[in-house]
Amino acid sequence: MAICRACKQEIPDGATKCHLCQSHQTWYRNPMVISQLFTLPMFIVLYIFILRPTWHSKDFEDYRDQFTVDQVSTTGSTDRHLTYKITNNTDYKWENVSYEIAMKKGAQLLSVENGTEYSWVIRPNGEALVTAYVMNPPVGTDTYEFHITDMKTNRF
Repeated sequence: MAICRACKQEIPDGATKCHLCQSHQTWYRNPMVISQLFTLPMFIVLYIFILRPTWHSKDFEDYRDQFTVDQVSTTGSTDRHLTYKITNNTDYKWENVSYEIAMKKGAQLLSVENGTEYSWVIRPNGEALVTAYVMNPPVGTDTYEFHITDMKTNRF
């Protein structure tokens, strides 16, 4: 006769499960171990593809002062095409720029337009151009101020 590992009662030799407490006598016969062996790889996949990118994501607000914006050109008579050069002084690739253009006459604010360029990308420590289209700017607009409101980056 053998001794049960859980309740310490006598069980028949070669028994894989105790008839008194239903405890498995070998770890690899326990169905709980099998389910845990499948669960562990799922947690690893969850960490690599879902949790890890959110822990390493960057917020544009933390890097706002490391970008410079210079106006390159203004074209068009009724609709304005404003081209700006954005300089990235960070070590990260940024994309999907969201911006606002404030149209002023002297110090008076006439209008504000928002836009997003989804196909726009700027490499680390590099420069990129973005063209904003202003449809029918207010009459008398003499200055256009370009402000970046948000950008996205990957985890690297």
